[in-house]
Amino acid sequence: MKRVLRKNVKAAVIALPLQALVALAPRKVICIFYHVVSDQPVIHTDHLYAHRPLELFENDLQFLSQNYAPITYDQLRQNREEGQPLPKNAVHLSFDDGFAECFDLARPLLLRYNIPCTFFLTTGVIDNQRMYYRNQVSLCLEKFWTSEQIEQQARLQRLNKEFGTVITDGSGFEAWAKSLVDEGEVARLCQVVGVDVPTYLKQRKPYLTREQIKELVAQGFTIGAHSRRHIKLSRLSQEQAGEEILESCLAIGRMTGNAGVPFSFPNSGDGLERDFLARIRQDHRAVGLYFDTKGLRQDRSFIVNRIWAESPKFNPGGNASLSEILRRAYQDHLLNH
Repeated sequence: MKRVLRKNVKAAVIALPLQALVALAPRKVICIFYHVVSDQPVIHTDHLYAHRPLELFENDLQFLSQNYAPITYDQLRQNREEGQPLPKNAVHLSFDDGFAECFDLARPLLLRYNIPCTFFLTTGVIDNQRMYYRNQVSLCLEKFWTSEQIEQQARLQRLNKEFGTVITDGSGFEAWAKSLVDEGEVARLCQVVGVDVPTYLKQRKPYLTREQIKELVAQGFTIGAHSRRHIKLSRLSQEQAGEEILESCLAIGRMTGNAGVPFSFPNSGDGLERDFLARIRQDHRAVGLYFDTKGLRQDRSFIVNRIWAESPKFNPGGNASLSEILRRAYQDHLLNH
């Protein structure tokens, strides 16, 4: 009986339109985030997740302009910290990782539709000083999949010899490469596969520069921190995690002249004690609100959860409309939380 009831409830929730789902899980504000918008291949991310085409991103902005009230980070902060009211149907947009497309492609559209946005930057990659290890993995996968079969087999042989693995095909290689979390191992993988990261950084310039960041600030956008190395913080000690948070916020503060810099957790804030995060904010004025990736889930008042627009879970195939992405996010929340 219970199983049948759950099945019927699930079917009913899935059938509901967005407006009805919103009524079942009301929020003062919803937050949506992206990584990359582009009509061209972005090979340092395309093997990790699908980027948002420009036409669809513009459609997203039109949808939000017509149905929601876009707010700034300061409005969101004042609501969370001071109890200031928000407009009905408030929404806040943000981008993670600090890719160059934020300036070149997203910024002009955001300005056209007068929609505020927060850009969370991994400070270690600003000015293309280095590359986040997951972006290196994507480059390795691109190198592998675009090579001839005989070269793929040669690379697998070199890989197995270097790492002591027993990988026999491309799907096994992709799964193994995506499982890597050690930056040193990823650097070795790049050598085995033949990916020249310094040359790619110099020629492609995948990340934002300081000059671009200054212009974003001058045009009214908020710049947030996303750690120094983009490593999942729960893998670190509390001391190390605290350093990643504080030092990246301080670096952004020096760059922008702003105190209380918002911080977006790399990957997610899973495994981080909330009292520990609260103490960092209490002890350091440089750290603003935290932003996580848990959709509509409610957390402590200083943690803002966001819906990932590029998520395969909410956007399978990469071409769903924003209304459909939101509908799936509400369904997921109502059925699983």
